[in-house]
Order: sequence, then C-alpha cells, then structure tokens
Amino acid sequence: MEKTKREEGQKTGRWARWSSRAYLSLALAAVVLTVRTCCPGAVETVRDVLGLGEGGRTRAAFAELRDALSDGESVVAAFAESYQALAGETP
Repeated sequence: MEKTKREEGQKTGRWARWSSRAYLSLALAAVVLTVRTCCPGAVETVRDVLGLGEGGRTRAAFAELRDALSDGESVVAAFAESYQALAGETP
C-alpha cells in the first residue's frame, strides 16, 4: 500500500514535536545548571522570593497540607489550611 501525503505529514509532525520538546528540555536544563554553577547568589534570591527557604510561606503551606492529609482531614479542609499558611493568614 502506498502512504498518503497526509500520513507522511503526520509522522513528520510527530517527530518534529517530539524533537522540539526534547531540545527545549535540554536547553532549559543547561540554563538551570549554568545559573546554579555561575550565580549561586541568584538561586538563593529566587528561593527567597518564591518562599522556598527554611522559613518561607510556600514550604510552610506544603507542610500544613502534608500534616493535615496525614492526620486524616478532608482534602477541602487541608487545602484551606494550606492556603491560609501560603497567604500568611492566621486560622
């Protein structure tokens, strides 16, 4: 059987999408590794801004979520507590 142009185009399109995603992932990994190696101060600044440091809100929110779910609370209540920690509100 002969392949139609459409079938050949679909295979080419899939390959192009896959290779594009792979190259993008490799480029992103290279940028992250370069920044981590060359600018360690920038990494700490980003962590602080995102709240990922030791006393950050993001870390506290995930700890609240983990603790609430492990204690058997409902998912809605756990997310509510987690959001309050992330927003800096007191329960």
